[in-house]
Amino acid sequence: MKKKAFEWYTKSAISGIEAQLNIGIYYNYGKGVDKNETKASEWFLKSAEATHNGIKEAKVKLNNILSNIN
Repeated sequence: MKKKAFEWYTKSAISGIEAQLNIGIYYNYGKGVDKNETKASEWFLKSAEATHNGIKEAKVKLNNILSNIN
């Protein structure tokens, strides 16, 4: 089920900011996909850059990943 949801989020992510954020979350936690913080960061950044909606959550998630890397 999670893998199928991830596939649909990916399809809608081209124009959907919320979907972009959700893809980041899927990669960040390894839900339906292999955990990949680099890809999670990329999707959080796409979401954050696309609009101000969701920017706060995307920045928090991105900062959490970056603080764990450094």
